[in-house]
Amino acid sequence: NGRVTINNGTLSGGPIVNNNSTGTITVNNGRLTASGGNHAMYNASSGNIVLIGGTVSSDATTITGNGTLTMGIDDGTISTTQPEIISSNSYFSLTVPTLYFYDGVIRGGGIYTSTTVHTPSGKTYSKDSSNNTTLR
Repeated sequence: NGRVTINNGTLSGGPIVNNNSTGTITVNNGRLTASGGNHAMYNASSGNIVLIGGTVSSDATTITGNGTLTMGIDDGTISTTQPEIISSNSYFSLTVPTLYFYDGVIRGGGIYTSTTVHTPSGKTYSKDSSNNTTLR
C-alpha cells in the first residue's frame, strides 16, 4: 500500500521499477530507460502506475503486469506529447489489463489487444503510420 513518486532525473538499467504490491507509483517527470530486454516498469499485483509526464522506454515491452496504468490527467486538455512511452516496434509498448489514456503518446509496438482502454468522453485513440498511438 505504499507510494513512490518520481519527480525528475534519469533512471536506467532494467527493470527500473517493480511494483510488487497494491501501491501506487507516480512519475511526474524524468526519464526511465530499461535495456537488455527488461521492462521499464512492472506491476506484479493490483497496484497503480500513474504517468503524468516524462519518458519511459525499453527495448522490450515497456510497461507490463497487472493493475492499472493511467497516462495523464482527465482535465479536458489533451497533450499528445507527454507522457511518452517508447518500445521497439517488435514488442507491445503496454501489456496491462486496464489503461486510462488521457494524455501522451505511445511509440512503437502499441497497446496489447486485450487491454481495456478508457479515454476522455468523445475521444478515441489510433496508431499512425509511424507507430505513434495518440488520442484523437
